[in-house]
Amino acid sequence: MATQSDFSLSYTEIIDDPYPVYAAVQAADPIFWSETDQIWHVLGYAEVMQCALNPAIQPVVSSTDPLIARLANSSQEHEIIKVKQFFENWVSELSSHAHRRVRRALLRSLNPRQIAQWRPRIQALADELFASVANEAQFDFIKAIAFPLPIMVLAQLIGVPESDLYLIKRWSDEIIGFQADNQSVAALRRLYDAVLELEAYFEAIIESRRQNPSDDVISQVLQTGAVSDEELISNLGLFVIAGHETTTGLLGNGMLSLLRHPAQYERLLADDSVVTTAIEEFLRYESSTQFSGRIAAEAVEINGHQIAKGKRINLVWAAANRDPAQFDNPHDLDVARQNNKHLAFGNGAHYCLGAALSRLEAEIIFTTLLHRLPRLEFAVDPPLWVQSQQFRILTTLPVQLYQCPNKIYQ
Repeated sequence: MATQSDFSLSYTEIIDDPYPVYAAVQAADPIFWSETDQIWHVLGYAEVMQCALNPAIQPVVSSTDPLIARLANSSQEHEIIKVKQFFENWVSELSSHAHRRVRRALLRSLNPRQIAQWRPRIQALADELFASVANEAQFDFIKAIAFPLPIMVLAQLIGVPESDLYLIKRWSDEIIGFQADNQSVAALRRLYDAVLELEAYFEAIIESRRQNPSDDVISQVLQTGAVSDEELISNLGLFVIAGHETTTGLLGNGMLSLLRHPAQYERLLADDSVVTTAIEEFLRYESSTQFSGRIAAEAVEINGHQIAKGKRINLVWAAANRDPAQFDNPHDLDVARQNNKHLAFGNGAHYCLGAALSRLEAEIIFTTLLHRLPRLEFAVDPPLWVQSQQFRILTTLPVQLYQCPNKIYQ
């Protein structure tokens, strides 16, 4: 079992089940310095909240850090600079005025009121997907439902034709793959190529929207005149991940949680009015984004710990969401849990822009599931996870129609 002295978020066991590791180190101290990672790890709910709300603790693009030191002045230096600039323009990584300016422009089309208008279109897509598996005795929930819905919604939201969805998937795979393997020069090269391809693709779409505006995100952001093309393109890259990968995670992790907790599944089947609270519980119980990097822009004190200026900080949202100091029985799934102030979407100035969209997609999918498919069970368990410590997302979740009422679930 990990101790604070040797704890690292690079542990391979974190991929399959991070929560026993989190709980062990959290119990000793919810905030501590890791010699292994050379970073402050913050796992307690109250401490994570303090950090998230403290303006002196700001986002940091750390994905390229290990490579920068190793490959400086090498033939890869150009690729590193390009990739770092791509990440640094993400609204999730910006600070102060630049963050407020870009966030305000993006919220023009991503605020809850605007997102609510997408309900009929999302419902139509969900109905289409469930119809495609209605006569299947067995299917992969990720490939059939959890992956295609968010990516199709994303395509419509940003104005990408369905025929180009494979490009979004490829770019997303390269971004997540690089963040999971940031010591690899080969991964850097693949990401660099993907960034160049993504930029060229969206440059053409941006120019088209300037000539012929639509109701998509690109057109609405351009109308604000507040964001440069470079910033817009980088944030479209962010949407490639945040707009579908993490929602795929929410849908898949929610389904997995129900399958592993049959009593809670039955509770939801008996009363679909608790779908809304169930979604909040899925977000708390199995957060798609496990942690985020920050940096101390100036010296700060968190819960008696002095964090020097320039020190890196990891906010472990998933550990905070299982903190017994905040949640009763935190390791139990409760689809009707009340006062569920989880941190799956972060908090403070960098609260997730896509939260309203993700919640709406999940509400539609799980409500439709309860009405269209009476009951599902595992076809294969355990399922497979993306090989990433930061993102907890299933790659497959084979399910089948419920067959045996006396089946014993683990």
